[in-house]
Amino acid sequence: MTLKTSPLILVIGGTGTQGGNVARELLKNGHRVRILTRNPESITAKQMAEAGAEVVKGDMGNLQSLEPAMQGVTAIFSAQYADPNDPSIELRNASNMVQMAQKTGIQQIVHTSVVGSNVFPRWDKYKALVETFDHKYEVEEYIEYTALRSPDNEYLGIIEVTQDITNLRELKDDQRLLSYSSK
Repeated sequence: MTLKTSPLILVIGGTGTQGGNVARELLKNGHRVRILTRNPESITAKQMAEAGAEVVKGDMGNLQSLEPAMQGVTAIFSAQYADPNDPSIELRNASNMVQMAQKTGIQQIVHTSVVGSNVFPRWDKYKALVETFDHKYEVEEYIEYTALRSPDNEYLGIIEVTQDITNLRELKDDQRLLSYSSK
């Protein structure tokens, strides 16, 4: 498979730490990468373009702006920002992502979240953190029950990863596993 024929992967959050590391690893391993960003003129977006990524302007809060970014894409890696001032934004953004992914025929979504989003204790003094985790769990459930189903309604699974994704390990049959190291 050449770079020209390799699947196109959209990285949402590709100018951030986790998404940027994933995008660089995908590029390093010969994949075509498209990055969605609100600001293609940012230093990080320009660095990603220099590294070989296609940078496309779009906003997760604007459903129609996602269509150009998702055209021709096979898979999405989503590392969405959680707004501590309004955690509901992440669920809205995930809904937009799933709707447009379905419209454009994207076959796979890998969404990152937090460990324990569904079991975080209800500690009053950590209310903002708990609310953020609750919203992340809502996003996980939404994606799981809408996007991660085959045409026969078969559940396709979730891959859990952590923040410092640094390499891709080869598996059999051209599958890849995202792995991490804690440096």
